[in-house]
Amino acid sequence: SYEDILRIRGAQRRKDFQVTLKYLKQKKLIEVKKTATQVMISLTQNGRLRALREHISRYKKILPKGETCMVIFDIPEQARAVRKTFRMFLKESGFLMVQGSVWESSYDVFDVLAEFVHRLGLQDWVDIVHAERRMHGMRKGPAGPNRIPSKLRKF
Repeated sequence: SYEDILRIRGAQRRKDFQVTLKYLKQKKLIEVKKTATQVMISLTQNGRLRALREHISRYKKILPKGETCMVIFDIPEQARAVRKTFRMFLKESGFLMVQGSVWESSYDVFDVLAEFVHRLGLQDWVDIVHAERRMHGMRKGPAGPNRIPSKLRKF
């Protein structure tokens, strides 16, 4: 009957939920605290970072034309692994590399990215800028006198 189908679906959903909770707990992404009357589930620090990272990767609100989110960082050589991981994260999140430590995105991720950087403790080495204008075309082609605006050319 229809009621039996609903009961089976409910049991399957509870089982799926329990399996998911167990996985998240094993990965140390959540903490489960039981009291006499309730169960409290909260994200761990790693869980918050993972959630922010997923949010940034999936967030697709495009900035208005002419605006960009730029990330400029100078992570010390002693933290090479952190720098490499941060670059990989930016690439996976849809940022484009302008230079080795300068990345840009057309997505509106400024606030979430700022929280992510703060939670990682990288705020001393990372700047995030919401730029409203950008000069286009200066990166294309070889350098030369015709590439320099006339006001800046040396005679």
